[in-house]
Amino acid sequence: MLHPANGPSPRRQRSVERHSLSVHRAAHGALINTMKAERIVSGIKPSGELHLGNYFGATKRWVELQDRCTCLYFIADYHALTEQWDPAKLKSRTLHMALDLLACVADNISTGEIMPAGTKVLPFLSNIPEISRFVFAPVDESYVRRALIIKHQKQGSFVVGGSNYGQGSSRGHAALAPRYLGLKAVIAKSFARIHWQNLVNFGILPLTLDSSDDSKKIRQDDILSMTDLRAVIQKGRRASVRNLTRNEAYQVEHSMSERQVRIVSKAA
Repeated sequence: MLHPANGPSPRRQRSVERHSLSVHRAAHGALINTMKAERIVSGIKPSGELHLGNYFGATKRWVELQDRCTCLYFIADYHALTEQWDPAKLKSRTLHMALDLLACVADNISTGEIMPAGTKVLPFLSNIPEISRFVFAPVDESYVRRALIIKHQKQGSFVVGGSNYGQGSSRGHAALAPRYLGLKAVIAKSFARIHWQNLVNFGILPLTLDSSDDSKKIRQDDILSMTDLRAVIQKGRRASVRNLTRNEAYQVEHSMSERQVRIVSKAA
């Protein structure tokens, strides 16, 4: 069989084309997978209460992705204006959806989100009252104001977190500044090891929920109570936290040593 002098045979040409196409597809697929592994942007419209469709269609997948990608999730409140809405009702639905979503996806809160760094904060590293103004600023700008109100009432406050609470850099100010604002205990599904130790060192009690679902039942500004905190942690590892707002109780435990119990008891 005669073949063109300057090219491959027709059979070889088809083989080269197929090989080239498969390489292109493989490279394209690798590019897509790489892009997926870097950043996810997704939103939800606050048109009503969260339901099973939201769970299976969005929030369940969001939770799965948050440990593998940089995830940017948002509530598309302006998009909801395509329908007629009472402004006050829309604002309320947006707020409540935010609280529900935070209960689902607010794992891996980092020390950088508890106590941010940067040029605004750096000049005040040795000024605890001043640096405390930035606590939780990236995730809740109202936290400091509300914490100070409770502190001035001679009461303590709780923070309720998700899994791996306090991950990231060691950043001791992420425990020290909240302690200045009156934080008595952090209740979470689980803790990052170094931040857990920093909480203890600054007299903040780290408590782990028996049931991770209980974190979804607690809402911002609920009144939580632990009777005679010092006696409870000295007596044993298990305790009960009462939600006076919702008339519920949550079982928690600590894993502190006797020495660590003495440290926290001094501050309780």
